[in-house]
Amino acid sequence: MPYAAALERKIALIPIQYQQELMDFVDFLLARSQTPQNGLDVAIAELENGEYDTYSSFDDFMPQNDRAERVESLFGSLHQYANPALREKEDKAWEMAVEEKYGLR
Repeated sequence: MPYAAALERKIALIPIQYQQELMDFVDFLLARSQTPQNGLDVAIAELENGEYDTYSSFDDFMPQNDRAERVESLFGSLHQYANPALREKEDKAWEMAVEEKYGLR
């Protein structure tokens, strides 16, 4: 290492109050030189280390109060599109669509 001795001499000249900052910068450079991991690499590492949770359904994953709020907000956002006059036709909507498309009956 041709720079080791020169670097060591220069580090000794740095005032004590800047040495922690230098250490942090060196750590940054070391971390930067490592191969970056994408999300899949991180997930595989977590799986290999046993750092994961298992859920039997999406409802188990999402807390109860969050689900209720999401459902309520969904109904609230779609309410503006409701047409009470068409509610009577809802039961036969699929049948009517097939009949219209294929001309049956």
